[in-house]
Amino acid sequence: MLKKAGRILWNNIKILAGAAFVLATIYYSYLYLCKVFINKEAFYNDSFHNMPKDSVDIIVLGSSHAQYSFIPSFAYQDSGLYSYVLGSACQAPKVSYEMLKEALKNQSPELVILEVYTTTPVSYNCEGDVCFALAQYMMRGQEKQNVINFLPEEKAETYRNDFINNHNTWREMESLKELIYEKDTSITPDFGYIQLDAELPPKNSWYPLVYDNVPDFTLDEEDIDGLNNILDLCKEKDIQLLLYMMPMDSLTAENQGALDKVWQWADENDVKYLDFVQLSRKINYRLQIHNNGAHCFSNGASYITDYLMNFVKENYVFEHHTQNKELDSLYDLYVPGLTASVFRTEYNPVKYLSRLINYPDTYVIKYDSHDRPLGDTLRTCLLDMGLEGFDGYSSYYAIVRNGEVLVYSNTPLSYDLDGHHIEIGNGVLSIDENVINDYYGLSFTAFVDDFDHYTNKNINVWNSWDEGYGYDYKPLW
Repeated sequence: MLKKAGRILWNNIKILAGAAFVLATIYYSYLYLCKVFINKEAFYNDSFHNMPKDSVDIIVLGSSHAQYSFIPSFAYQDSGLYSYVLGSACQAPKVSYEMLKEALKNQSPELVILEVYTTTPVSYNCEGDVCFALAQYMMRGQEKQNVINFLPEEKAETYRNDFINNHNTWREMESLKELIYEKDTSITPDFGYIQLDAELPPKNSWYPLVYDNVPDFTLDEEDIDGLNNILDLCKEKDIQLLLYMMPMDSLTAENQGALDKVWQWADENDVKYLDFVQLSRKINYRLQIHNNGAHCFSNGASYITDYLMNFVKENYVFEHHTQNKELDSLYDLYVPGLTASVFRTEYNPVKYLSRLINYPDTYVIKYDSHDRPLGDTLRTCLLDMGLEGFDGYSSYYAIVRNGEVLVYSNTPLSYDLDGHHIEIGNGVLSIDENVINDYYGLSFTAFVDDFDHYTNKNINVWNSWDEGYGYDYKPLW
């Protein structure tokens, strides 16, 4: 009797084990097929998930305004800290909260910087699907499902199941090899930043409006809950928090009233914040020069990043930064191209020269004085660069690499560098007999990576620099 019962039990165990094996095979096959049949047009941000564990010091969250305004490579130059922008279009605080939870699966940042555009009425222009769909593609597991569940049910269904939604893509496959899922293990050197280059020159420019009288505004309860959840999670994980708001062209008095309530929440919870709408005049940030009315151009992003990182260095403590040579190289990799983009669009000569001083490559200075000395402001900037042999009065020609003056002269010079012959002087810069620059005055030419990629900038030194400089004088170009 016992033997029979034992055989029955053993057979039942085998049946259950077999059933479990079949179900597990179906389940994991389904998960694999979901990876193969993903939405090919979606951005999954594998780059962030490939960052070395616990390597990121600063996580930047928020809408597309965060993606366009914060440059991790420049932040690294300024501070040596590693940062990543986990922004997405119209990212509301409740979505930022899920994104932070996603980030904390593999990272232990010491600071979260949150951009708060979506707490203002101007964000009502955001389309519902965009607010959640783009963000959920960047997440995995429960956080992904939580964001999908913010959508109305009939729309949420379209995002829950990659295999069912995209299974017909097999028709577009050129071979069965595409059924083999290969995980992307790379790290992109933009670290979540989106570069936007300005078109020069703008016809007009202006500061964002700041209102003396604003209506009372009540923040959305979901936004308050999202802010509170982010704050609570930061406290739980011993993470510091900083909020900021970007200037844009469509801000009304009502939007300023909403921001006032966000800053009130920040004050009540001892959270620091930077309102770049209010700070725009202080940092000389202008719409159409640094911003297309909505998003930062690269020169505007350099302003915002510089100010943010100076504020961070003065107000926050980082105790657990660990240097990583691979990451150092990646953060450095994007700098020359970004700096060249800033050079092309920077109107403020002092800002331009301060960036040029730290330019990690080669640039040429060509100053034809014609007995007309530089004004005090510009001369002081150049003297601060520590240029050997420069006095601010005599003509000056130099080639600089990585901050070191390779050669200089007060008369036209010839120089061979990296197999190229360079001629500078009398209003002309030529490389291998190709004229790069043919105007008089003070000019700079920065070379990106090699001598085939360069950007020129001319500063008109005949303006009255002692009376002031700025956009009304159009000092560049």
